[in-house]
Amino acid sequence: MKKSRVKSAVEVLMMLFYDEENKNEELALQTMELYISDLKMLSNIEFVAETIEKQKAFVLVHKLKLFDMEAAIKVERRLRGYPNYTVGELYWMRMRK
Repeated sequence: MKKSRVKSAVEVLMMLFYDEENKNEELALQTMELYISDLKMLSNIEFVAETIEKQKAFVLVHKLKLFDMEAAIKVERRLRGYPNYTVGELYWMRMRK
């Protein structure tokens, strides 16, 4: 998916999931499925994470997990500042403190 479309996709998903006037959970889930499955929204994890951060749309990460858990975890790690660590490595580092 092109970078300009990723920005628009995040805006649309935020509006459909969380805007009081336009909130529609069923339509939001169908739209997210289209973006992820057909339009390959998660093909550039780094840019998706950057866009989510810029738009402060962190709540979308939980919705992404419904469709692609592995990609959502990568986005989440990128947002937390640990792009190259696995979940196990992060857990181990936390336990050592």
